[in-house]
Amino acid sequence: VEGNLTISTTGNSASVSDPNELDTSSGIGLYAGTISVEKNTTINTSGKNANGIYIATGSFEGLGSNSITTTGSNSAGIKSVGGVVALGIAANTAPSNTTAVLIQSGVINSSGSGVIIKRNDKSTQDVIFSLGNQGSITSGLDGIYVENKASNNWTLVDVSGTVVGGTGSGIGTNTVRTVTINLNNGADVSATSGMAIKDADGDAIVTMNSGSKVTGTIDLGNNNDNLRINLSLMDIIKL
Repeated sequence: VEGNLTISTTGNSASVSDPNELDTSSGIGLYAGTISVEKNTTINTSGKNANGIYIATGSFEGLGSNSITTTGSNSAGIKSVGGVVALGIAANTAPSNTTAVLIQSGVINSSGSGVIIKRNDKSTQDVIFSLGNQGSITSGLDGIYVENKASNNWTLVDVSGTVVGGTGSGIGTNTVRTVTINLNNGADVSATSGMAIKDADGDAIVTMNSGSKVTGTIDLGNNNDNLRINLSLMDIIKL
């Protein structure tokens, strides 16, 4: 798409439990190939299961200004069960053989979750989520939720922007192999529930780097977890 892309949908989808079943109420449902938008992307969806972008394979890239707004039960700004979504950055930036959501710039507002990434135990791909300092996510449930059930594949959550969760958590993870969560300069993670970061019972390594901020509880669950705080004195005073 050489110009701007604007999509608005209203309606309900019966089921999206099967990744091969097209979610007709999503703004974009991608199951093969590549969509590239050279200028601005605006997606507004309303209805049950009305995700802004639903991707099972292939890639979507929005190279200009990006805005996704979703309202309705069980909706998400971006829901990925495979493939690559890249906003404000080229899709080929993602390493090969990964399921990736890369948001260099863009705004996601969702009454459901902001971004959901799910891979089952049959997956052979690593999982990457990245949010740049020009990106923001505001949601009614989880800001970011990443689930990776494959025992041989790693998971990375790298945040430099603003994430506000709702009744869920700002960042939620559920993995078999260790998940690495990096909060970099500019990261600001919170949730109205008070649960900023919630990991299930897998191993987690969470690093707060200088210039990052977390408001609320960090719950890393059971197993072997590490919380590394690399903050300056001024960072600590600001907290």
